[in-house]
Amino acid sequence: MHLQLLTVLIPLALAQFITSVSANEPKSQVKKGTVTMTVSLNNQNLLMPGKGRVHLAVDLKATNKAPNKRLPMNLALVIDRSGSMRGEKIEKTREAARHLIKQLSDKDRIAIVSYSDHVRVDLPSQLATEEIKKQA
Repeated sequence: MHLQLLTVLIPLALAQFITSVSANEPKSQVKKGTVTMTVSLNNQNLLMPGKGRVHLAVDLKATNKAPNKRLPMNLALVIDRSGSMRGEKIEKTREAARHLIKQLSDKDRIAIVSYSDHVRVDLPSQLATEEIKKQA
């Protein structure tokens, strides 16, 4: 993936630099969305024709303005309800499950499955609406 990205970026950076550089400014900057690409030469004085090396630097910088929204989740809680979970263990497990469920958005899905000597679907997968959160 990174090699493919570089294969595309380097020619684009060079093309951007060649088309926008002036004699006084050996640097070019392009901003696209949340990424800024800066292209520059290590030496602005080039003799033509001549031998020598010129280094092209490509800097990519992402701003921290990307959306902080997360994708919807499809969460299934699997809870052990066997005898070994009696008392404080099962109460703490239920408390943690309720805390997690409160944090779900109405675009998330929730399912609850419990097991002991057999498996039981306590809440089939469905959207985590306020009504469903109360039931869970």
